[in-house]
Amino acid sequence: MQNENVSESTILVVEDDPHLKDALVSALETAGHAVLAAGDGGEALELLEDASVDLVVTDVQMAPVDGRELLRSLRRRHPQLPVVMMTAYGTIEQAVAAMRDGAVDYLVKPFEADELERRLTRYLDRHAVARGEAEAAADSPGGARRPRRHADARGRTQADAASSADDEGPVALDPRSRRLLELAEKVAASDVTVLLTGESGTGKEVLARFIHRRSARAAKPFVAVNCAALPASMLEALLFGHEKGAFTGAQQRADGKFVQADGGTLLLDEITEMELGLQAKLLRVLQEREVEPLGARAPIPLDVRVLATSNRNLDEAVREGSFREDLYYRLSVFPLELPPLRERRADIVPLAERFLARHARGRIPQLSAEAADALERYGWPGNVRELDNVIQRALVLADGGARIETAHLVLDEHAKAQAAGLAAELWEEEARRIVGALRDSAGSRKQAAARLGISDRTLRYKLAKLRAAGFAVPGDRGASAA
Repeated sequence: MQNENVSESTILVVEDDPHLKDALVSALETAGHAVLAAGDGGEALELLEDASVDLVVTDVQMAPVDGRELLRSLRRRHPQLPVVMMTAYGTIEQAVAAMRDGAVDYLVKPFEADELERRLTRYLDRHAVARGEAEAAADSPGGARRPRRHADARGRTQADAASSADDEGPVALDPRSRRLLELAEKVAASDVTVLLTGESGTGKEVLARFIHRRSARAAKPFVAVNCAALPASMLEALLFGHEKGAFTGAQQRADGKFVQADGGTLLLDEITEMELGLQAKLLRVLQEREVEPLGARAPIPLDVRVLATSNRNLDEAVREGSFREDLYYRLSVFPLELPPLRERRADIVPLAERFLARHARGRIPQLSAEAADALERYGWPGNVRELDNVIQRALVLADGGARIETAHLVLDEHAKAQAAGLAAELWEEEARRIVGALRDSAGSRKQAAARLGISDRTLRYKLAKLRAAGFAVPGDRGASAA
């Protein structure tokens, strides 16, 4: 049964293939919509001069006016009108680019009528709500005027401050962050796979959770898996699940993370740390939309949206052969890169204020103007994670005071030298453990990784760092095994 708002909707179909256009019109009319049709973008724009529609479904490749050009015109003339793109498999990149230009979603041909209806219902519902709110605002006393927004001493408005006070979502007061969040909001409305990249500590998981909460899957589970934390065999069992007796120690059946996330979102954190063999199995799951638990006799169908993160350059990882090219293209349907904190300085003080509110016990101290300036001038090599640590230390040093001063901010060279010294000590200890595990394993990388509880991929990365630091690695030519 159709939603009441949807049943009153009018959809414009723009398609240059007459047979496909007729089929789409028939399917949408059967579903209870009023439908208009055009053969290309130019014809669609002419039609919209005299008609009002609630949603546009358009092909990408058309002549003389293609879908991208139509979309750009619609964004100027009808900025609130939702546009869904249709594309053949070979032009997915064009459709993704169109989403960046303002499309709400895209469908890959061929698609089922039920899938088309499911997608369109989602956007028609939202458009009806937005239209109702706009009409209510226009009918209210004073028309659609917005309430005044008072700026504080740092030039931020009350609405901005409220957005930064949301302890769940990303802080986005810097223009670059706002643009990123706008893209994330758009892609959240679709079901496409998103690859989040950026330096460590930039907030990739925070953005992933934001995408989940803004999606149609928000009521279903959000499940995160750190791909760098476990050896390949354990990660495979964790992701795919297993039956009782599937391997030594499997004393009972266990659902994998894919099944646990069914209907919702699965985040694969640090995906580039996954070993090549497991990458191939993951690719099959993503292609087939089903998972076969270890020891199972039949696969389990899946309805899961996958998000992935990496702090590495994936193009470089593909060239090195440490990451599968086909998996890369499967994951990076819609890539989003998070800028480092030093490149979005307008976010620094709002983030610091969020951390003060999160970690303060009792009364929340205020940042002095001098302290805020010091935070904004600092380079933040550790990004948001480092800022969080600095604020926690400042709260301890302020000892319950009403203000955080520059004296409470541990940002000086002495503190960085202490941190560097501690990091060097930890690195030397880790190096000793790795070399010891290799010696105990007679140079076997696989056995050493198992002893250390890390993946083979992670061990290779650490060994490369050891060699660069001048350590003799057991098993290398010319290295002593003693």
